Amino acid sequence: MKQKVHYVNIFIFILFIFTLPYSYKSTPNTYLPNAFESIHAQADNSYASDYGYQHLNANEKRVYRCFMKTLNKFDHSSTNLKYYDKPANEYLLKTFHIKKYNLSTQSVQKVYSTIRMDNPQFFWIGFTFRYTLFRNKVRTFTINVPTDYAKASKRKASWKKIKKGITECLAKSKQYTTIFDKEKYFHDEIIRRINYTEKNKDIYKVWTHNIDGVFTKKSSVCEGYAKAFQLLLNASGIENIYVTGTSLGQPHAWNMVNLGSKKKKKWYQVDLTWDDLGGTDMTTDYNYSNYITYEYFNCTKGQFLDHKASTPKSKDYLYPLPNCTKDKTYNFYHYMNSFATDKDTANLSSTFAFFTKAIETAINRNSSYVYLAAKNEDAMNYIYDFYQANAKQFITFIPDTYPHKNRIKKIPFCAQPYNIVFCIPLDLK
Repeated sequence: MKQKVHYVNIFIFILFIFTLPYSYKSTPNTYLPNAFESIHAQADNSYASDYGYQHLNANEKRVYRCFMKTLNKFDHSSTNLKYYDKPANEYLLKTFHIKKYNLSTQSVQKVYSTIRMDNPQFFWIGFTFRYTLFRNKVRTFTINVPTDYAKASKRKASWKKIKKGITECLAKSKQYTTIFDKEKYFHDEIIRRINYTEKNKDIYKVWTHNIDGVFTKKSSVCEGYAKAFQLLLNASGIENIYVTGTSLGQPHAWNMVNLGSKKKKKWYQVDLTWDDLGGTDMTTDYNYSNYITYEYFNCTKGQFLDHKASTPKSKDYLYPLPNCTKDKTYNFYHYMNSFATDKDTANLSSTFAFFTKAIETAINRNSSYVYLAAKNEDAMNYIYDFYQANAKQFITFIPDTYPHKNRIKKIPFCAQPYNIVFCIPLDLK
C-alpha cells in the first residue's frame, strides 16, 4: 500500500504568531514522574518544564518520551545532519516509527507542539515535521532541524554564548531571596539585554524566535522573550507556564508565574515584550536607552483583557491553563505601594502620604526609580501635577546611606507620564 507523505510547515504560522508589530515564599516546579525524569537524565533538565507533558494522555506521553530521548541526545552532540528535506527547507533529524501507539495526526502534532513549548533549551528544533498515515493513524513522524543548526559547530557556538548568558543571570539572581525579586530581576535583565526585532530581514531568521536570539544576537520577537524568561524561571525552580495566543488580535507569546504555594497557587500573567519600551525617551532631560515598564508584570484576573490565550481546541494547540488569581498582592504597582487609589487622590495630604510611601518603598527595595500608576488618565494627571509642584520636598526622604545620594542634587522634574504610568529616577549613575 503506497503511503502519502504529509508535510506540515509551521514556520510561516509561527512567524505570523511571533512577529507581532511592536505595540501593544516560592515553590519549585512539580516533581516529575520517573519516566519523565529519565528522558532528561543526560540533558539540561533544569531548563525544561513538565507542565505540557502532564496534560498528555498515556500514549501521547510515551511518544513524547520517545521523541525526547533523541532530542536530548542530539542537543550537545557532534552530529552534522546530512539529509536535506527540500520541501521543508530543513534537515532531517530522525524518523520515528510510532504506529503501535495508535495516535491520530492531531495527537502527534499536539505532542510535538508540547515538546517545543516545554523545552526552551531546544533552540535548534525544527519548525517543520512530516508524517505518514496508515488507516488514519500516524505510522511515521519525522522531526527536522533548521539549516542554521544542521552543523554541530554552529549549535555548539550558540550554546557557548547561551550558557554564558544563563550562568551570568542565575549567578546575579542569587542575591535575591524572594520569588518576586528573582522574577523581577529576570524580567528586567532580559529586557536590558535585547531589543525587539523589527528589521524585516531579521524577522525571518530562525534565531529571532528562540533563546539564541536573546543570548547571542541581543534581539528577538515575543517568542524569544517568553522562552528566555521561562528557561531562567525553570532553572531557578520557579513554577511557570509558557503561553501562546493573541494580543490585540495579533498572535503573541507570554508567561504565567505562580507566586503562591504548592498547595495554594496564585498564577499571575507576565508579558516582557510589552514591558520593553525599546529606548522610548520618557523624559525631557534624560534619555533612558532601554526603558522598562511594569504594566504587564504580574497582572491579575481582569488586568490582561487585551490578551487571549489559545486552548486545547485551538488550531494552534495550547495545553489547559490555570485560572489567573484575583489577588493583587504581587502585582508590581501594588507590591511597590505605588498604585494610586481614589483615597490617594482625595486631597493634598493623602496624595503626599501616597508619594511618601511609594518613594520610601522604592528606596528600601534598592530601586533606582519610583514607578507610579493610576487607574485612569485623569488620576494620573493629578498625580503628575502634584509631583511637579512638590518634587523638591521628596529629597528629604532619601537617607544619607542611600547609594549616590551625593550625586542627586534633587529628584528630577523630568519624569513624563506614559499612559497611566510614569517614573521618577532616584539613582543617576
